[in-house]
Amino acid sequence: MLAADVLRCGAQASFWSDLAEGWHELAIRPWYWINLIAHACWNFAIPAYFVLGPVIAARSLGGASAWGAITARSSARPRQTPPRSAPERRPGGFRRRGRRSFLR
Repeated sequence: MLAADVLRCGAQASFWSDLAEGWHELAIRPWYWINLIAHACWNFAIPAYFVLGPVIAARSLGGASAWGAITARSSARPRQTPPRSAPERRPGGFRRRGRRSFLR
């Protein structure tokens, strides 16, 4: 049987110091906290849409058929932009641009 090495951890940091370190890492990366705020807004808005939407449709727009039309329209929406064709690929992951090749 093989004996496993025991790993010794350093002194454990307190919860508050770990929280402060994590908050610092979050604060120095604007792309991360902007994304975090956007997801928080989305997570707040979409349940309100799905909870209040049927209620408003039932009271003001004529009932369940109106809500059915709204949800059917939102799911059957056509693409806003046409799909782009795939770029020409060269063997080895390189694309030719002028006289120089760049790694893709």
